[in-house]
Amino acid sequence: MGYNYKLVADFIDPSVGPTGQLADLVELVRPAFPSAEFYSTAPNRVYVFYKEDAYAMGELQLVWDSKLRDYNYAVRSPHIRRERGDQYAMQTSKIKVAAKTASKFFRRQSNTEVMSVQAEDAASAVFRAKKHDERIMNDIARNLLGGSVNPNGYIMQEFRYLLTAGHRFHNPEVHEKIEKLVAAADAVVAQPKQYPGIAVWMHEVEGETVFDVAHIPRFDAVYLCKVDPDYTRYRHDTLPESVAGKLSLLSMVDPLHPVMGVGVRAKANMFYLEA
Repeated sequence: MGYNYKLVADFIDPSVGPTGQLADLVELVRPAFPSAEFYSTAPNRVYVFYKEDAYAMGELQLVWDSKLRDYNYAVRSPHIRRERGDQYAMQTSKIKVAAKTASKFFRRQSNTEVMSVQAEDAASAVFRAKKHDERIMNDIARNLLGGSVNPNGYIMQEFRYLLTAGHRFHNPEVHEKIEKLVAAADAVVAQPKQYPGIAVWMHEVEGETVFDVAHIPRFDAVYLCKVDPDYTRYRHDTLPESVAGKLSLLSMVDPLHPVMGVGVRAKANMFYLEA
């Protein structure tokens, strides 16, 4: 399970002020991030972020320890990695240790880190779409042939040859099912297992809409999607037409509904395109 990034845009004033021990921790952490915001969604939870950023750097919490019968301080950040328990959190009963942990692990995400946040969701959506097409193909095959098929197997090759040659099966219902089976199999075959891609983050900088574009060496339909650390910033008048056209198309599609040959929109302003 990945880290649950919190969108800064989700924070709405006024916040719920931290109380007691957590308020004391906030005051110890604040000097390390003097211009950051400390936003409480509950008395025992505070998110730390900069208003101009996309995501919070992390959160401070009070969590109940049933063995000690008392509260512990918890610091959560995507930059914390632990092998056991909550792998993105560190807990301690000592307030100064918690403050040092926050100072060490809280940091702002780079632009390509922001683009990487939704990459796994995008790759997962592509994976689900591929499996959906496979299910359609095999549902038709089971109804027609009594079992699943290989989309490139000899049976499908024979069906393709017969239809291309203009052959019509005697039973119209069988002929229609074979046409649907071949179309479904072709859709499965047409989906690449992996391909290069492009991540595009559309956001505002100083009141102007910009497009940060980064290369994805391998956009894999099995949950792998790594965004290169370097990116190029475009504006409306400099954005390549090929990219602009795909963004326009995906903007009309619900998030996480891939369009094969085009890409997938993960959020309102985050796109992952086939190169």
